[in-house]
Amino acid sequence: MPREEALAIAVTMREALETKNKTVALVTPDRALARRVVSSLARWDVKVDDSGGDALADTGAGLFARLAAEVTRRGLEPVPLLALLKHPLLRLGHRQGRMIKRWPRLEQALLRGPRPRAGTIRPWRTRSRPSARRMTTCTQATRANRSTMTNSMPRLR
Repeated sequence: MPREEALAIAVTMREALETKNKTVALVTPDRALARRVVSSLARWDVKVDDSGGDALADTGAGLFARLAAEVTRRGLEPVPLLALLKHPLLRLGHRQGRMIKRWPRLEQALLRGPRPRAGTIRPWRTRSRPSARRMTTCTQATRANRSTMTNSMPRLR
């Protein structure tokens, strides 16, 4: 009975995967059933991501979430930022895999040279662009008003 059940599930999953733009998932607390289904699918050369029993933090999505949190916590330090930029799940609005090709240029533009002080916006090489000029003007205005702003703001201790 268990073999027939696994085979029926595998056939259904295979048929679904043969349909264009369809994905399928098997969610079951029965690890033996999942192993039998994976085994049945392997006979048809269907590759399966069997993540049953894995901790979420150890999956690709979990690692990506941990990297994003680490980058935020450490204030955009170069090493965790570079690890996040290289992660295959980072897309920034592009197709999957496009950011992996672009990270060397991002690394050179953002992470090479002297490290900016914490809390400042680095004036980028492209000062001629209007957005870069606005960013530089905003940074200069913030620096000029920093003492006024910090003296008037209440502090939590």
